[in-house]
Amino acid sequence: MGMFREGEWVWSFMWERAFNFSDFVNFVELWFVLYRISLRHSVSDSILWKGANAGKFSTKEMYSNIHKAIFTANNSPVAFKDIWAKGVPIKVSSFAWRALLDRIPTRENLLKRGIMLGNGGHCCPLCSCLLESTDHLLLLCMFSVKVWELIYKWMNISPISSVSLLEHFNEFVEQGENKKGKLMCNTIWQCVCWKI
Repeated sequence: MGMFREGEWVWSFMWERAFNFSDFVNFVELWFVLYRISLRHSVSDSILWKGANAGKFSTKEMYSNIHKAIFTANNSPVAFKDIWAKGVPIKVSSFAWRALLDRIPTRENLLKRGIMLGNGGHCCPLCSCLLESTDHLLLLCMFSVKVWELIYKWMNISPISSVSLLEHFNEFVEQGENKKGKLMCNTIWQCVCWKI
């Protein structure tokens, strides 16, 4: 990662593959963070948490900071707050949260990161028609559309025509008439996405 030259730290990076545009943007952001850090040869390293309780890391505070950043970026605090519903297994809520952030390893996301897939290509494994994106996989694929149609019929609600997973989640949860109903809709939505 680097070395000391004449008493100053010099960063030196080596990459295993060529940058795509997204990689380049991430590298520039990393460089701006690292540029402000000055390492000294005679001083030992230490990690210091600069949160509200300076020096003492708290998972709760980190979680709160992440959610504040997400709320600001997506202007949808309700979805990201409600996704952690009681009674839903943490692995299911974690998947749903990552899906809403478009952070699941779909073929589209792997392609953006420069990961080339073998014989399967980049098409959706359920319909083999279009590029597998989060929205396509969980909402727009003909397989997923059929699953959602059965869920709407089972719940006796009107079909939701959103093409965005975040909008779909918000509209689906709003089908609940009260707090308990919204919690039930939230749980069903997450479980359906998990199963798809």
